[in-house]
Amino acid sequence: MPHRATQILQDMLDQATLIKQNDSSLQSDDLEKISRIMKRVESNKNIAVLSVLITLYVKKIMAPSQDIRLHQASMSKGFSGRTLDSRCITPFLRKNDFPYMQSGSGWLTRSFEQATPYNMEYPGRITPKSIKNDFLSLIDRVERRPDIAQAYLKEIFRQLVSFREKSQNIALSRPKNTSIGTAVSLIEQLWKQDSSGLSRIPVIAVYAAYQCLVSEVGRYRNHVLLPLLPHNAPDQKTGRTGDIDLEDNSKIVEAVEIKHGVQINPELVSATIEKVKRTTVKRYYILSTNETLKNIEKITRLTTDARINHGCEIIVNGVAATLKYYLRLVSKTDDFIEHFVSTLEKDDNVSYETKMAWDRVVDEAGV
Repeated sequence: MPHRATQILQDMLDQATLIKQNDSSLQSDDLEKISRIMKRVESNKNIAVLSVLITLYVKKIMAPSQDIRLHQASMSKGFSGRTLDSRCITPFLRKNDFPYMQSGSGWLTRSFEQATPYNMEYPGRITPKSIKNDFLSLIDRVERRPDIAQAYLKEIFRQLVSFREKSQNIALSRPKNTSIGTAVSLIEQLWKQDSSGLSRIPVIAVYAAYQCLVSEVGRYRNHVLLPLLPHNAPDQKTGRTGDIDLEDNSKIVEAVEIKHGVQINPELVSATIEKVKRTTVKRYYILSTNETLKNIEKITRLTTDARINHGCEIIVNGVAATLKYYLRLVSKTDDFIEHFVSTLEKDDNVSYETKMAWDRVVDEAGV
């Protein structure tokens, strides 16, 4: 089964790359539904919808008589959509640089895992409601007309190819000779935009600062800055400690956890201490774009205890303030901007919409 499913995916993708516009034989209202879903996907939203929809279409091509609404093997005459997704669909999307579920399957979300057929009365909380209706309607359409599954799948891949080409060809602005204050202000304006993938922006910014530090600052001379991992990669599976990790003699000795819009409180600090006290980490930063601390006296007591009893210095601060301090240690702000923009261009966890917002922010600032 895996080989056949992968071959179907490859055939559909190969055909889709030759198509420059949508298939006129498909009904316009269904094309609009696909386009609405794909617009969300391009903004890094509703990736589970994409994953599940492709899985069901592949299954219908493989077995036209299978009712694809019966998406769990536990259902009478059903099949395991999750197995097909995790073994074939998600790996194929990942391999081809398309948006994919980092958890491994669209079925690993509560919205899709309910043991109820995907008919128009399906109770799962797929949001927004308009996308839920489009999703269920497209399944119903192909269930009633199995012969159009290939055409719909090709249309999905045609739009995915278009997204990929736009993303791969991005060349964002790199303002020159900016002051430290201006550079940090630009990044603050970006993470305040109304778009998706914003929580990744402060991570990329702090990572860019560390790229400068490890090449210029003496205390980091022997440190290795580990690559950024996917945004939702679980620490227990990766062996990593924070969003950003630095090694010395093959041991993680410094780590940074970055929150977007989250107020740092004693509970968060306490949980962090429990996480790091059995590690080799000697310095752990908890940074947030929300620079207001809750109960700073208790936080101070917790960090003091961690330093005395566990030998780990816990540093709590705001992202913007930390960036300004780090950039005072860097010889050229242009190097920081280059690192930041270069990573932003290539990061799959940031939507195309958010990437393009950087150019708008730079243009509005007149730098």
